[in-house]
Formats: sequence, C-alpha cells, structure tokens
Amino acid sequence: MSRPRRGVDRVRAKTHDELFDAATANDERATKLLSNSLRRRAHALGLKLRHSDLGYSLVDLDGNRVDERNDLTLAEIGAALDARPETAQRGARKRG
Repeated sequence: MSRPRRGVDRVRAKTHDELFDAATANDERATKLLSNSLRRRAHALGLKLRHSDLGYSLVDLDGNRVDERNDLTLAEIGAALDARPETAQRGARKRG
C-alpha cells in the first residue's frame, strides 16, 4: 500500500494552445527577420552585427565598435547602415 504524497502538488502539463501566443510569435519572427536583414547589410559593408544583453552594435573586421556603442536598437542599426557612404562598402575587404 503506497502512502499519499504530502506537500507535493501535481502540476498539469499545459497544452499547446496554452503555451502558444500568436502575437508574441509574430513579434519574435519579425525581429529575427529584421536582424538577419541588417546582418547581411552590415556584412556587405565589411561590418558585423553583434548582439548582447544590452542591445546591438556594429563592429569592424578587427572587432572595434563602429559607433563606440553596444546598446543600439535594430532601428538605430538600420539608420547607421543607411548613413554609411556607398564608397565604404567592402572598403576593408579587398579580394584579389
């Protein structure tokens, strides 16, 4: 004969509908797509897009921050990439 458990609550597993939030999923997907797009644009300019707990930053191929900031939003990264002159594209990366 088994003894009843005391002090331990049974936790019912949540169903898929209780875990899934469409609005949150859409926001996360839009952020991921924007981040990937900006990462490609930065790469085309010879830069890298880095992410940390503080936010985003642009770094050159040597690892130096471009704007000396590491707390940029994706919108600020987009504006910074738009402001870069076209002659700066692949300026640090010459293939020969």
